[in-house]
Amino acid sequence: MVKSVGLLVMTRLPDYREKVAILHRRGVLNENLRLQSWAGGFQVTATGKVEEGEKEKQCLYREIGEEIGKALYPQNGKLVELFRNEERVIYGIYQDKVWVKNSRLSLASGGLVPVTKEVLPRIKNLLDFSKETGVKDRDVIAMFPDEITALKRAFKKIVRSRL
Repeated sequence: MVKSVGLLVMTRLPDYREKVAILHRRGVLNENLRLQSWAGGFQVTATGKVEEGEKEKQCLYREIGEEIGKALYPQNGKLVELFRNEERVIYGIYQDKVWVKNSRLSLASGGLVPVTKEVLPRIKNLLDFSKETGVKDRDVIAMFPDEITALKRAFKKIVRSRL
């Protein structure tokens, strides 16, 4: 049974010549005002645990609301499955820049960061960092391996006809 669900948003922004993925930097504090694990690491745009009795897509939409404060605009793109194993599924979607502009981040957020496919070779494995101290260097992009896989697939699979 899937235990967690994530979403990776792709978009176009004015200062970039190509589509970008919107990553979510992990903040210092979590929602319970405790220290966040792997602070400074990156994750897909929204992610969270499936609650008892909840279906995958219900979890996905709940987490988007909690972490980003937004609803998806399905008319701007369809959900594409980027990664799945027995514990986790990560979807991707194209959303226009207005969606990003109007996002409202949760306390646990360290901010939304656009990345291009050129950064893919430089992404580090977040598991190589301490869970307690996280990623201190703000120039380092470190993600969990399943999210790195999803990010790479997103640049290949998520297209927008007007891009």
